[in-house]
Amino acid sequence: MKSRFLFFIFLGIVAFRLDASDARITASLEPAEIALGQSAQLNLMVEGVSSSSPPNIPNVPGLEFRFIGQSTQIQFINGTMTGGITYLFQVMPVQAGDFTLPEITVQAGAEVLKTLPLPLKVTGPSDARSNAGAHVVAPSTPAGQAPQNTSDPDFGDQIGGIQLILPKRDFYVGELIPTDLKVYLNRGLEIARVSLPMLSGNAFTISKLGDKPERSNEIIDGKPWHVLTWHTAVAAVKAGEHDLGAKMGCTLLVAANGRRPMSPFDDAFDDPFFDRFFQHKEERDVAMRSKELRVRVLPLPSEGRPVDFSGAIGQFQLNPLFVSSKEAASGDPVTLKTTILGTGNFDRVEAPQLSNKQNLKTYPPSGKFEPTDEAGYAGQKGFDQIVIPLSPEVKEIPPLNFSYFDPEHKQYVTLNTQAVPLHVLPGQQNRALPVIPSPVADHGAPRRSKHAEPTDLVSNKLEMERSVSHRILAREPWFWAAGSLPLLLTLGVAGMSWQRRRMENNPDLAAAFLSKRAVQLQWEKMEKARREQKAIEFFEAAKHVVQEKLGRRTGTHSESFTLDEVDERSWSADLKNQIRELFRTADAVLYSGQVVDAKDLEAWVPVVKNILRGVDDEG
Repeated sequence: MKSRFLFFIFLGIVAFRLDASDARITASLEPAEIALGQSAQLNLMVEGVSSSSPPNIPNVPGLEFRFIGQSTQIQFINGTMTGGITYLFQVMPVQAGDFTLPEITVQAGAEVLKTLPLPLKVTGPSDARSNAGAHVVAPSTPAGQAPQNTSDPDFGDQIGGIQLILPKRDFYVGELIPTDLKVYLNRGLEIARVSLPMLSGNAFTISKLGDKPERSNEIIDGKPWHVLTWHTAVAAVKAGEHDLGAKMGCTLLVAANGRRPMSPFDDAFDDPFFDRFFQHKEERDVAMRSKELRVRVLPLPSEGRPVDFSGAIGQFQLNPLFVSSKEAASGDPVTLKTTILGTGNFDRVEAPQLSNKQNLKTYPPSGKFEPTDEAGYAGQKGFDQIVIPLSPEVKEIPPLNFSYFDPEHKQYVTLNTQAVPLHVLPGQQNRALPVIPSPVADHGAPRRSKHAEPTDLVSNKLEMERSVSHRILAREPWFWAAGSLPLLLTLGVAGMSWQRRRMENNPDLAAAFLSKRAVQLQWEKMEKARREQKAIEFFEAAKHVVQEKLGRRTGTHSESFTLDEVDERSWSADLKNQIRELFRTADAVLYSGQVVDAKDLEAWVPVVKNILRGVDDEG
């Protein structure tokens, strides 16, 4: 009871310091130019206060204001408590023109705060396409009709929704379809973490989703949504009519039922501010699904299928064949280089085949794909293949053939390269040796008789110079250092070989080395992001560095280490709370659009250090 009493006294002192600090208000309008039929968002941030009266929005003819919500921020920085409240409003024009939002007043204690006027330009409906930065309603919302190849996001639970955008609904088995997968998350909710979306059903596959989706904000039916967009691709694995949809999991932080425990000081501290500050929150798992699209998957036609068809579907072109040498001896290798570029399922694109292999020995080709988009749908794939001519009868490298199916024209296509002339010599032993040119006499220099001998004076001088030079070199330290360099290199190579063998024979040692290196790299990324004040990159690296450390200590895969596993460990409550808070903040920044300033990034660095040290100490 005594400790609780002292704590509330301390809290009262801190709250007093907060109320006594300088309060200020800032207003922003995003965007400042919209088209009629679109909306803007008004942000009013009141800093340095724990509570305030709602803003007084003046009447502006031609504009309508709708309250969206508010959020409260409370932070401890170096023992000082800072706070702020942000109010969000949707601004909807009813006519085009140039508007000015007059000053807006907010009552904060005994002080009246005022904003500066804000301009807003509203253009006619015909200019809507020029306002690329405007908050637009999702494609499915205005008319209530989703485009033919777009699933309608379901906002029934007001938590979020998923939308699939396809270019068409009829495609072939194995055809790669570029797809936009959009996830809408309610900005008014506190999201702890989200999982990557996945397709529902077993008739389709999806390209790997990256951990850095495109982020944006949209206002739909007067409510703000944080939008994550993955540009990916979908492929069907079996023919027929199927329902295509997407699903994903999400964990929210919600207030626990009931108020904080009663105490004798409830009358003194019966304020909504203290309810927000001490309110216990619990996690709530929710599942989101998109509305399903009915698609028709067609089998590839068997009629007209080329013999060399490997399953490539799309639109491709074959670059000319490159040969490393147009002259070779019988038995010498020649390298063939080809490149296929275009759009489609490059995982099924194989190296072009020689149309004639007579008197040629071929080796399996190697390929490398270089995508030009996130989904791996567009790009180019290069191939290297070694062939050996076995006889001088080989006069050319025959044409190469590549076959694919074109889904737009519904037919198979075969591409060919041109034959490349090749001169094959009879064999290595019969090849002409290179001619070494004879020395050319220098007619300008005096000739010396081949029988002439140098004089004794010159001979003694040369011998003396050699002797002196030899004595000086032998006494120079760098001479001995240069002589010992081969020995040092040999010892270094031997040491690295010994270390490599140790790791090969001891997987745990190798894993520990790689884990330590991964932690170091992620820490360097985190420090770089802190210096550049990039919150998303900072928390992404901070989460990864802790996951690497946790994965190594617990023997689990670093990327799969979750908060549930943290709760199962017998670590101290303080260490668990630090890890849990880091993971929640990282996910909120990465997926919910939470804004973190530079001072907060500085404050998180010692927290991450404490977590890493605590994991080492507690094991």
